[in-house]
Amino acid sequence: MSKFTDFGYTQAQIDEKFQQVLDTIFTNEETKFYYDNGDGTAYFTDTGNDDVRTEGMSYGMMIALQLDDQAMFNKFWAWVNKYMLITDGPMHGFFKWSAQRSGVSNAEGSAPDGEEFFAAALLMAANRWGDGEGIFNYTAEAKSLLHEMVHKDEEEGGRGMFDPETTYIRFVAEMDISDPSYHLPHFYEVYAQYGNEEDRAFFERAADASREYLKKAMNPETGMSAEYANYDGTPNDFRGHGSFFSDAYRIAANVGLDAAWTGKVDAELTDRVVKLQEFYKGQIEQENIPVYWIDGTIVGDKETEDGQSLLYVKHPVALKAGMAQSTLATPNNELSKYYVDLFWNMPMRDGVYRYYDNLLYLFAFMSLAGMYNKYDKQASADRVLVPN
Repeated sequence: MSKFTDFGYTQAQIDEKFQQVLDTIFTNEETKFYYDNGDGTAYFTDTGNDDVRTEGMSYGMMIALQLDDQAMFNKFWAWVNKYMLITDGPMHGFFKWSAQRSGVSNAEGSAPDGEEFFAAALLMAANRWGDGEGIFNYTAEAKSLLHEMVHKDEEEGGRGMFDPETTYIRFVAEMDISDPSYHLPHFYEVYAQYGNEEDRAFFERAADASREYLKKAMNPETGMSAEYANYDGTPNDFRGHGSFFSDAYRIAANVGLDAAWTGKVDAELTDRVVKLQEFYKGQIEQENIPVYWIDGTIVGDKETEDGQSLLYVKHPVALKAGMAQSTLATPNNELSKYYVDLFWNMPMRDGVYRYYDNLLYLFAFMSLAGMYNKYDKQASADRVLVPN
């Protein structure tokens, strides 16, 4: 399925543009943020924070999987295991969410979205390429990680990444709140199918529960959700992240990919996405887009506790990319075409904040081109492009 071809773009146009996207991220010296150390490890750097994050490393592994580039996949995973793996204490088996480019740790705790992508990428890597040895035994690595994510609450002093009662993914293991953009039901179905048999029922329940949670978190009139939210879906303004801001731009995109991978299109959830698309139509083309509370009122001249201005959208390319990817969950109508065309004609981001924007751009491009797929056992890609 390709939304691009649905709306009149040719495969030749798609392939040419995709190669440009890959070159921007991986090879162009002025714009790239991928670095190969030449020692069997590689990393993405967050250009806005000058660090390496499990978010970006797990995205890199998923991208390498989709590109059928096992060597790149292994280099990302080797860097993560060398510098980010927590080997002792109550969080053993998780990964420190931030490190310096040299590998020196910046953090003691983890951010569950990284672990979620690691687990999904590893399981599908096993399906696509087969298992190797050591850390490249993808199935064993994924199953071990998923066990810790689910069962660490059973250890003395431990806190898992999934709440045992609700099955909701936690914002961080230590807190009983969530980040709606971490809810990835399409990944949970992969975990249920290929992960630990003992947790199959848990992840089947988690997939359904996450779809229901998103309906609570996404405002029924605007489709917006806060970056951080309570288990009842209401915004949680922890450290000033209770508005529709950067993390939240991934939510509608995730709904779109869930629909594409699983074929499960929930009418109420689709309506939330359409409301979001309607809310932003037109104003999303402004040079400065206001930041909103989820009820559609403007936040104004405020900041998060870490100093991020909430006056205007910080990552406009990411917002537009997420809106385009959300069309995977909606009909091929004029509203969907508006966002796909807007995305197609939008340049990638340059400058210091290009990391987050351009990764979401790449995911949206692959999704709309039919190049971001679930890999089952013995599956193979029809079309593969790799960076020059």
